[in-house]
Amino acid sequence: MTYGWALVLVASLIAVLVFIISSPVSTAFSSSDPTKIMAKGGSVIGENAEIKLQNITGGEIEITTVTLTDNYSVANCTLNGETLPPTSNILVTAGGEIHLECDSVTGNGSGTISIDYTDHAGLQRSAGVTVSVSGTPVETGPPCLSGGEGTEEDPIMVTSLAELDNVRNEPALYYAMCQDIDISETSSWNEDGLNPGIYFGFPP
Repeated sequence: MTYGWALVLVASLIAVLVFIISSPVSTAFSSSDPTKIMAKGGSVIGENAEIKLQNITGGEIEITTVTLTDNYSVANCTLNGETLPPTSNILVTAGGEIHLECDSVTGNGSGTISIDYTDHAGLQRSAGVTVSVSGTPVETGPPCLSGGEGTEEDPIMVTSLAELDNVRNEPALYYAMCQDIDISETSSWNEDGLNPGIYFGFPP
């Protein structure tokens, strides 16, 4: 393992630890009738919620309304990319997934997602999915802003590939990687002089 890749590994581990330590939240799902809409999972963390459901009614459905009730206040929600409340019916094929995403969530405890839809036979149906959250949703990790003094109390924020690449220049400082970074372009960095076409990625 090159020194550069070791830095990437350490930074990744730090990011994972920050996520684990700062996310004391568990989420459970249940459906009022699992033969209609099945809850597949998801998360409610920080100000974001992403719930994954599946249409298992046996045919295509047209979702007409989606209502969230009880202990949560949400805003800026979409269902399969359509802004809620929907201005027209949202079609979901048989076996198709239903993705509910919200970028503004406050509250705790249990909430209910009520879904009204027309089934493949033209009948009006409804299904409810209960989301139970234990713990207070919190942000995961430090704010993703450049800067920092490089101390343990004020680490340098790594927000880009270029900043990650510069870590090797001052390895004694403290760093925090506060967002995912695409390093795919490094696959063509640092070619092996003895074996053309072989690349080491980050220079050591």
